[in-house]
Amino acid sequence: MEIDVILITPPPLALDAANAHGRIASSEEDVYSWKNPYERYDEEVIQKFKDIILETNHPAVIKKIDIHTPLLQQADKAYDKDPIHPNANGYRIIADTIFKFLL
Repeated sequence: MEIDVILITPPPLALDAANAHGRIASSEEDVYSWKNPYERYDEEVIQKFKDIILETNHPAVIKKIDIHTPLLQQADKAYDKDPIHPNANGYRIIADTIFKFLL
């Protein structure tokens, strides 16, 4: 049985966009949570996951889809106060990006 695998990068942590939309941060600065994420999480963790996914070479992997880059490029439209979960426009960007790769 052959399996075709499609890898998709994680979305970014869009702190700048969320801050511009009036993100509500936690009052506990030393406690990290979805309300108070580590500020360098995107560059120190998510970017590395993205790179690993895009550099993965395996015969079962037929496509690698980067949703991180288009979401980050359009973060002001793709995110509201929540820096983790995209808004409706963000999910549209994800869908459009995946659709282009699957054609």
